[in-house]
Amino acid sequence: MPDDLGESLPAGLPPVLGRYTLLRALGAGAMGRVYLGQDQDGTQVAVKVLKTDDIERWRFDREVAVLSGDFGDAVAKYYDADLEAATPWIAMEYLPGMNLRQRVERKGVLSERVVATVGMRLADGLAALHRAKIAHRDLKPVNIMIRETGDPVIIDFGLAIDTAAPATDDRTATRIVVGTEQWMAPEYAQGDRSDFYRADIYSLGAILVYAGTGVLPSEAGKFFRLDGLGEPLTELLRAMLAQDPTERPKAAACAKRFAALAGEGRTLGHSVADMEAELSSGAKRERSGARRVAPSVPNAKAAAAHLRAAYSKTKDLV
Repeated sequence: MPDDLGESLPAGLPPVLGRYTLLRALGAGAMGRVYLGQDQDGTQVAVKVLKTDDIERWRFDREVAVLSGDFGDAVAKYYDADLEAATPWIAMEYLPGMNLRQRVERKGVLSERVVATVGMRLADGLAALHRAKIAHRDLKPVNIMIRETGDPVIIDFGLAIDTAAPATDDRTATRIVVGTEQWMAPEYAQGDRSDFYRADIYSLGAILVYAGTGVLPSEAGKFFRLDGLGEPLTELLRAMLAQDPTERPKAAACAKRFAALAGEGRTLGHSVADMEAELSSGAKRERSGARRVAPSVPNAKAAAAHLRAAYSKTKDLV
Protein backbone atom coordinates (compact mmCIF):
# COMPACT_ATOMS: atom_id res chain seq x y z
CA MET A 1 0.00 0.00 0.00
CA PRO A 2 1.12 3.66 -0.17
CA ASP A 3 3.81 4.98 2.15
CA ASP A 4 2.87 5.84 5.72
CA LEU A 5 2.12 9.56 5.78
CA GLY A 6 2.24 9.76 9.55
CA GLU A 7 -1.10 11.56 9.68
CA SER A 8 -3.54 11.45 12.57
CA LEU A 9 -7.14 10.41 11.95
CA PRO A 10 -9.33 13.26 10.64
CA ALA A 11 -12.11 14.71 12.76
CA GLY A 12 -15.40 12.94 12.22
CA LEU A 13 -13.90 9.60 11.19
CA PRO A 14 -14.99 6.77 13.54
CA PRO A 15 -11.96 5.25 15.31
CA VAL A 16 -13.41 1.77 14.76
CA LEU A 17 -14.91 0.46 11.52
CA GLY A 18 -16.45 -2.98 11.77
CA ARG A 19 -13.99 -5.07 13.78
CA TYR A 20 -11.00 -2.90 12.82
CA THR A 21 -9.48 -0.18 15.00
CA LEU A 22 -7.94 2.54 12.83
CA LEU A 23 -4.35 3.32 13.80
CA ARG A 24 -3.05 5.90 11.32
CA ALA A 25 -3.34 7.21 7.77
CA LEU A 26 -1.44 5.37 5.03
CA GLY A 27 -2.30 7.28 1.88
CA ALA A 28 -4.92 7.83 -0.78
CA GLY A 29 -6.50 5.42 -3.26
CA ALA A 30 -8.47 6.18 -6.40
CA MET A 31 -11.67 6.92 -4.47
CA GLY A 32 -10.81 7.25 -0.82
CA ARG A 33 -8.30 7.49 1.98
CA VAL A 34 -6.46 4.41 3.20
CA TYR A 35 -5.77 3.73 6.90
CA LEU A 36 -3.87 1.10 8.83
CA GLY A 37 -6.36 -0.94 10.82
CA GLN A 38 -5.99 -3.73 13.35
CA ASP A 39 -8.32 -6.62 14.11
CA GLN A 40 -9.00 -7.86 17.64
CA ASP A 41 -6.51 -10.68 17.13
CA GLY A 42 -3.78 -8.22 16.13
CA THR A 43 -3.97 -8.75 12.36
CA GLN A 44 -3.18 -5.55 10.51
CA VAL A 45 -5.13 -4.59 7.38
CA ALA A 46 -5.45 -1.64 5.01
CA VAL A 47 -8.86 -0.01 5.38
CA LYS A 48 -10.05 2.13 2.49
CA VAL A 49 -12.72 4.70 3.40
CA LEU A 50 -14.93 6.24 0.73
CA LYS A 51 -14.57 9.98 0.28
CA THR A 52 -17.66 11.67 1.69
CA ASP A 53 -17.90 13.96 -1.33
CA ASP A 54 -17.56 11.15 -3.87
CA ILE A 55 -20.82 11.02 -5.85
CA GLU A 56 -19.81 7.85 -7.71
CA ARG A 57 -20.65 5.44 -4.91
CA TRP A 58 -21.17 2.65 -7.45
CA ARG A 59 -17.40 2.54 -8.07
CA PHE A 60 -16.82 1.57 -4.43
CA ASP A 61 -19.45 -1.16 -4.72
CA ARG A 62 -17.73 -2.43 -7.84
CA GLU A 63 -14.33 -2.58 -6.15
CA VAL A 64 -15.75 -4.89 -3.47
CA ALA A 65 -17.29 -7.12 -6.14
CA VAL A 66 -13.94 -7.30 -7.92
CA LEU A 67 -11.81 -7.95 -4.82
CA SER A 68 -14.04 -10.66 -3.39
CA GLY A 69 -12.53 -13.28 -5.72
CA ASP A 70 -9.42 -15.39 -5.12
CA PHE A 71 -6.81 -14.57 -7.74
CA GLY A 72 -3.65 -16.01 -6.18
CA ASP A 73 -0.70 -14.50 -4.36
CA ALA A 74 0.04 -11.86 -7.02
CA VAL A 75 -3.21 -9.98 -6.26
CA ALA A 76 -3.89 -8.18 -2.95
CA LYS A 77 -6.26 -10.11 -0.67
CA TYR A 78 -9.73 -8.83 0.23
CA TYR A 79 -10.96 -9.39 3.80
CA ASP A 80 -14.16 -7.55 4.61
CA ALA A 81 -16.36 -4.55 3.79
CA ASP A 82 -19.44 -2.64 4.89
CA LEU A 83 -20.89 -0.50 2.14
CA GLU A 84 -24.10 0.26 4.02
CA ALA A 85 -22.40 1.88 7.01
CA ALA A 86 -22.53 5.63 7.55
CA THR A 87 -18.82 5.54 6.65
CA PRO A 88 -18.45 2.89 3.91
CA TRP A 89 -15.20 0.95 4.06
CA ILE A 90 -13.22 -1.95 2.57
CA ALA A 91 -10.57 -3.98 4.45
CA MET A 92 -7.82 -5.60 2.41
CA GLU A 93 -4.33 -7.00 2.78
CA TYR A 94 -1.84 -4.59 4.33
CA LEU A 95 1.43 -4.61 2.40
CA PRO A 96 4.17 -2.61 4.14
CA GLY A 97 7.37 -1.79 2.36
CA MET A 98 8.21 -0.47 -1.08
CA ASN A 99 6.24 -0.34 -4.26
CA LEU A 100 8.05 -1.12 -7.52
CA ARG A 101 8.60 2.57 -8.39
CA GLN A 102 10.29 3.15 -5.03
CA ARG A 103 12.34 -0.05 -5.43
CA VAL A 104 13.78 1.10 -8.77
CA GLU A 105 14.40 4.67 -7.58
CA ARG A 106 16.16 3.59 -4.39
CA LYS A 107 17.99 0.43 -5.42
CA GLY A 108 18.36 0.62 -9.19
CA VAL A 109 16.99 -1.41 -12.07
CA LEU A 110 16.30 -5.14 -11.84
CA SER A 111 18.42 -7.79 -13.52
CA GLU A 112 16.94 -9.50 -16.58
CA ARG A 113 16.17 -12.70 -14.69
CA VAL A 114 14.39 -10.79 -11.94
CA VAL A 115 12.42 -8.77 -14.52
CA ALA A 116 11.33 -12.10 -16.01
CA THR A 117 10.41 -13.44 -12.56
CA VAL A 118 8.38 -10.33 -11.73
CA GLY A 119 6.74 -10.56 -15.16
CA MET A 120 5.88 -14.22 -14.62
CA ARG A 121 4.16 -13.57 -11.30
CA LEU A 122 2.32 -10.42 -12.35
CA ALA A 123 1.19 -11.93 -15.67
CA ASP A 124 -0.08 -14.96 -13.77
CA GLY A 125 -2.10 -12.73 -11.43
CA LEU A 126 -3.38 -10.73 -14.38
CA ALA A 127 -4.40 -13.94 -16.15
CA ALA A 128 -6.45 -14.95 -13.09
CA LEU A 129 -8.19 -11.57 -13.14
CA HIS A 130 -8.88 -11.78 -16.87
CA ARG A 131 -10.30 -15.30 -16.54
CA ALA A 132 -12.75 -13.82 -14.04
CA LYS A 133 -13.64 -11.11 -16.62
CA ILE A 134 -11.89 -8.40 -14.58
CA ALA A 135 -9.62 -5.74 -16.07
CA HIS A 136 -7.46 -3.65 -13.73
CA ARG A 137 -7.23 -0.50 -15.94
CA ASP A 138 -4.66 1.31 -13.77
CA LEU A 139 -1.53 -0.84 -13.74
CA LYS A 140 1.59 1.19 -12.94
CA PRO A 141 4.72 0.75 -10.77
CA VAL A 142 3.18 2.41 -7.68
CA ASN A 143 0.35 -0.16 -7.84
CA ILE A 144 2.82 -3.04 -7.59
CA MET A 145 3.88 -3.71 -4.01
CA ILE A 146 6.68 -6.05 -2.91
CA ARG A 147 5.84 -8.55 -0.17
CA GLU A 148 8.29 -9.34 2.60
CA THR A 149 8.93 -12.59 0.72
CA GLY A 150 10.10 -10.54 -2.26
CA ASP A 151 7.11 -11.34 -4.45
CA PRO A 152 5.24 -8.61 -6.38
CA VAL A 153 1.54 -7.92 -5.71
CA ILE A 154 -1.05 -5.99 -7.73
CA ILE A 155 -3.00 -3.46 -5.64
CA ASP A 156 -5.56 -0.63 -5.98
CA PHE A 157 -8.64 -1.86 -7.80
CA GLY A 158 -10.51 1.42 -7.60
CA LEU A 159 -10.71 1.62 -11.40
CA ALA A 160 -11.04 -2.11 -12.09
CA ILE A 161 -14.02 -3.27 -14.10
CA ASP A 162 -16.08 -6.44 -14.42
CA THR A 163 -16.38 -6.74 -18.18
CA ALA A 164 -19.18 -9.29 -17.86
CA ALA A 165 -21.41 -6.83 -15.96
CA PRO A 166 -24.04 -4.73 -17.77
CA ALA A 167 -22.49 -1.68 -19.43
CA THR A 168 -24.03 0.85 -17.05
CA ASP A 169 -20.81 2.44 -15.80
CA ASP A 170 -18.07 4.57 -17.36
CA ARG A 171 -17.65 2.16 -20.30
CA THR A 172 -20.61 3.91 -21.90
CA ALA A 173 -18.85 7.30 -21.83
CA THR A 174 -16.34 6.71 -24.62
CA ARG A 175 -14.73 10.13 -24.24
CA ILE A 176 -13.98 9.66 -20.54
CA VAL A 177 -10.56 8.07 -19.95
CA VAL A 178 -9.75 6.59 -16.55
CA GLY A 179 -6.33 5.48 -15.35
CA THR A 180 -2.86 7.02 -15.50
CA GLU A 181 -2.01 8.28 -18.97
CA GLN A 182 1.73 7.61 -18.86
CA TRP A 183 1.13 3.86 -18.40
CA MET A 184 -1.92 3.54 -20.65
CA ALA A 185 -2.18 1.63 -23.91
CA PRO A 186 -2.27 4.14 -26.78
CA GLU A 187 -5.65 3.01 -28.09
CA TYR A 188 -7.18 3.16 -24.61
CA ALA A 189 -5.93 6.71 -24.08
CA GLN A 190 -7.75 7.64 -27.29
CA GLY A 191 -11.04 6.17 -26.08
CA ASP A 192 -10.91 2.74 -27.76
CA ARG A 193 -12.45 0.34 -25.22
CA SER A 194 -12.75 -2.71 -27.43
CA ASP A 195 -10.29 -4.82 -25.41
CA PHE A 196 -9.61 -3.95 -21.76
CA TYR A 197 -7.47 -7.07 -21.28
CA ARG A 198 -4.92 -6.25 -23.96
CA ALA A 199 -4.74 -2.70 -22.62
CA ASP A 200 -3.69 -4.25 -19.28
CA ILE A 201 -1.00 -6.22 -21.13
CA TYR A 202 0.44 -3.01 -22.58
CA SER A 203 0.58 -1.43 -19.11
CA LEU A 204 2.31 -4.50 -17.66
CA GLY A 205 4.85 -4.44 -20.48
CA ALA A 206 5.54 -0.76 -19.81
CA ILE A 207 6.03 -1.47 -16.10
CA LEU A 208 8.55 -4.22 -16.82
CA VAL A 209 10.52 -2.09 -19.29
CA TYR A 210 10.76 0.59 -16.61
CA ALA A 211 11.83 -2.00 -14.01
CA GLY A 212 14.62 -3.25 -16.27
CA THR A 213 15.83 0.05 -17.71
CA GLY A 214 14.72 2.80 -15.32
CA VAL A 215 13.30 4.73 -18.29
CA LEU A 216 9.76 6.11 -18.04
CA PRO A 217 7.24 5.79 -20.92
CA SER A 218 7.15 9.59 -21.14
CA GLU A 219 10.75 9.42 -22.43
CA ALA A 220 9.49 7.82 -25.64
CA GLY A 221 12.74 8.28 -27.56
CA LYS A 222 14.61 6.10 -25.05
CA PHE A 223 11.79 3.98 -23.67
CA PHE A 224 11.04 1.93 -26.78
CA ARG A 225 14.73 1.17 -27.43
CA LEU A 226 14.79 -1.13 -24.37
CA ASP A 227 18.49 -0.36 -23.88
CA GLY A 228 20.39 -2.90 -21.81
CA LEU A 229 17.86 -5.69 -22.21
CA GLY A 230 18.77 -8.66 -24.37
CA GLU A 231 16.77 -11.15 -26.39
CA PRO A 232 14.43 -12.97 -25.93
CA LEU A 233 13.20 -10.74 -23.07
CA THR A 234 13.14 -7.75 -25.43
CA GLU A 235 11.14 -9.73 -27.98
CA LEU A 236 8.42 -10.51 -25.43
CA LEU A 237 8.28 -6.96 -24.07
CA ARG A 238 8.01 -5.50 -27.56
CA ALA A 239 5.09 -7.85 -28.25
CA MET A 240 3.35 -6.63 -25.10
CA LEU A 241 3.90 -3.03 -26.23
CA ALA A 242 2.61 -3.57 -29.77
CA GLN A 243 0.67 -0.59 -31.09
CA ASP A 244 -1.93 -2.97 -32.52
CA PRO A 245 -3.67 -4.51 -29.47
CA THR A 246 -4.53 -7.69 -31.40
CA GLU A 247 -0.81 -8.43 -31.69
CA ARG A 248 -0.25 -8.44 -27.92
CA PRO A 249 -0.10 -11.88 -26.27
CA LYS A 250 -2.65 -12.78 -23.62
CA ALA A 251 -1.67 -12.74 -19.95
CA ALA A 252 -1.45 -16.53 -19.59
CA ALA A 253 0.86 -16.76 -22.62
CA CYS A 254 3.04 -13.99 -21.18
CA ALA A 255 3.28 -15.83 -17.86
CA LYS A 256 4.52 -19.01 -19.58
CA ARG A 257 7.12 -17.17 -21.65
CA PHE A 258 8.37 -15.25 -18.62
CA ALA A 259 8.58 -18.51 -16.63
CA ALA A 260 10.89 -19.97 -19.25
CA LEU A 261 13.09 -16.87 -19.12
CA ALA A 262 13.11 -16.81 -15.31
CA GLY A 263 14.28 -20.40 -15.00
CA GLU A 264 10.87 -21.84 -14.09
CA GLY A 265 9.79 -21.27 -10.56
CA ARG A 266 12.68 -19.18 -9.25
CA THR A 267 11.50 -16.41 -6.95
CA LEU A 268 12.82 -13.04 -5.90
CA GLY A 269 14.12 -14.64 -2.72
CA HIS A 270 12.85 -16.05 0.56
CA SER A 271 13.35 -12.81 2.45
CA VAL A 272 13.78 -9.12 1.84
CA ALA A 273 17.51 -9.52 2.48
CA ASP A 274 17.77 -12.31 -0.07
CA MET A 275 15.79 -10.30 -2.59
CA GLU A 276 17.93 -7.18 -2.23
CA ALA A 277 21.12 -9.22 -2.49
CA GLU A 278 19.88 -10.87 -5.67
CA LEU A 279 18.74 -7.63 -7.24
CA SER A 280 21.91 -5.67 -6.48
CA SER A 281 24.39 -8.42 -7.27
CA GLY A 282 22.51 -9.34 -10.45
CA ALA A 283 22.61 -5.78 -11.75
CA LYS A 284 26.32 -5.37 -10.99
CA ARG A 285 27.20 -8.76 -12.48
CA GLU A 286 25.38 -8.08 -15.73
CA ARG A 287 26.89 -4.62 -16.12
CA SER A 288 30.42 -5.98 -15.62
CA GLY A 289 29.88 -8.96 -17.91
CA ALA A 290 30.91 -11.35 -15.14
CA ARG A 291 29.50 -14.85 -15.04
CA ARG A 292 28.46 -16.76 -11.95
CA VAL A 293 30.59 -19.82 -11.21
CA ALA A 294 29.26 -22.59 -8.96
CA PRO A 295 31.60 -23.15 -5.97
CA SER A 296 32.81 -26.55 -4.85
CA VAL A 297 30.89 -28.23 -2.02
CA PRO A 298 33.35 -27.18 0.73
CA ASN A 299 33.36 -23.60 -0.52
CA ALA A 300 29.58 -23.57 -0.76
CA LYS A 301 29.27 -24.57 2.89
CA ALA A 302 31.72 -21.85 3.94
CA ALA A 303 29.91 -19.27 1.81
CA ALA A 304 26.54 -20.23 3.31
CA ALA A 305 27.90 -19.85 6.84
CA HIS A 306 29.36 -16.46 5.94
CA LEU A 307 26.06 -15.24 4.46
CA ARG A 308 24.06 -16.41 7.47
CA ALA A 309 26.36 -14.44 9.75
CA ALA A 310 26.24 -11.38 7.51
CA TYR A 311 22.44 -11.40 7.27
CA SER A 312 22.09 -11.77 11.02
CA LYS A 313 24.05 -8.54 11.45
CA THR A 314 22.43 -6.49 8.69
CA LYS A 315 18.86 -7.72 8.47
CA ASP A 316 17.54 -4.73 10.41
CA LEU A 317 18.98 -2.39 7.78
CA VAL A 318 17.15 -3.94 4.84
